[in-house]
Amino acid sequence: MDIEVPEGYELSAGTSTSFFSSSVSYDQPSVWVSGTYESRFNTGDRLYNNVMTSNHNGSGGGLGPVYAGYSCGSCHRNSGRTEPTYWTNWKNGSSTASGDYGFTSMLIYVTKKNGTFFQNYGRVIHDQSIYGVTAEGKLQVEIDSATYYFPDGEAYTLCLPKWTITEWYADSISPDDLFCTVRIPLRHVGMGQLMALDTKEIEALAAKSNYPEWGISGRCNYITEKGVTSVGVSGNKAQHLDLTVELGFSSDMGLTNSRYPEEICEGQIQMEEGSMMGLSYEQLDCTTEEMEDVDLYMQCSAVPARRNVNDEDVIAGQQLFYECGCHLCHVTTLHTRSRGTVLLAGTALPWLGNQTIHPYSDFLLHDMGSEIMGVGLNDNFVSGLARGNEWRTTPLWGIGLQQKVNGHTYFLHDGRARNFVEAIMWHGGEAEASKNKFKNLTKSERNQLIQFLWSL
Repeated sequence: MDIEVPEGYELSAGTSTSFFSSSVSYDQPSVWVSGTYESRFNTGDRLYNNVMTSNHNGSGGGLGPVYAGYSCGSCHRNSGRTEPTYWTNWKNGSSTASGDYGFTSMLIYVTKKNGTFFQNYGRVIHDQSIYGVTAEGKLQVEIDSATYYFPDGEAYTLCLPKWTITEWYADSISPDDLFCTVRIPLRHVGMGQLMALDTKEIEALAAKSNYPEWGISGRCNYITEKGVTSVGVSGNKAQHLDLTVELGFSSDMGLTNSRYPEEICEGQIQMEEGSMMGLSYEQLDCTTEEMEDVDLYMQCSAVPARRNVNDEDVIAGQQLFYECGCHLCHVTTLHTRSRGTVLLAGTALPWLGNQTIHPYSDFLLHDMGSEIMGVGLNDNFVSGLARGNEWRTTPLWGIGLQQKVNGHTYFLHDGRARNFVEAIMWHGGEAEASKNKFKNLTKSERNQLIQFLWSL
């Protein structure tokens, strides 16, 4: 197999690359952001981090009646991934997975066993609520673990969270009819480049993504949003065409807006409870202009450059990354379309156009297996064309700074992997052959590949 490994120091996102490697590495404007764009970037940044409240007092407002987090930044600390609440609690000896401080840095998805939603709950259980209002339910977790061994005798442990929901506000749902899956926050790195991707290039990757010797065959997730059908690239299962800023404000915080003008608990008892606590539903909580400023902030943020690229172990680890076939899904190089992006209310960002970028993802769906510990990564949740065992290849750019930005190394969709090794060893299905290549490396070679990941 002809393996081409990029040489030298390559910018992660063209002109949108930054050289910060601190705790605010994900939270920097691109160098081309200036003038009015810089002012709006700062406004969007504030809206992203503002703590929303249940009353309109000039500093937030609009929160609830039910919600998951009180700001974007409560779950995406420094535009990254706030430590999953269930791990924080578990380390303190608690099986309560819902947060105690007004937010839960995870989303709780539920469906019936036949894939349909529950009438009184929809697709997401909102486990937080304002004072005087009943939350929709509370999340509990038990964590199973199993120890395995590499051929050289080194041990590793995999952890599997198992979810239950208590304190249902309405009908108590039998576990026999419930699929529950949890999603921890995604890193908000490279969002502008994500939205500017040349989808024809993604479709071309899908057309050639058939590597029988590796068992790999990726496909696009075609999604219809706002009356448009195209290739989904955003979200764990590539289930969105845009960044769904409006959906995040609505479902995650309970803030109504022009795209989602009704409360997420419309028709539920929480509406009346909210009224009794002084909530007013007569006006939208967020304007389209405010939503677009947040959209602009996310799309104008820079992507951290790679680090330690001349380190001998990093260079050796990069070679091993290719030899293990990781690059077949975590594709090194992609391109953005010529005209960049257009934001929610029509503002153009042409600077995102015609860029060569290195996201380490093909943005395609891949079967990640259902065998490990009896379930693998199959969460039984269907999103568009994506089945429960299919996931979008996670972009790896910026991943090596997650510990510095957020103080933890929990990975995968629900945070079950506590480090890079566990994340790799959870790979199954189409990634089985690559995982086995990694598994059969020497300990020093495995460490070199991990050092390469730290450099991203």
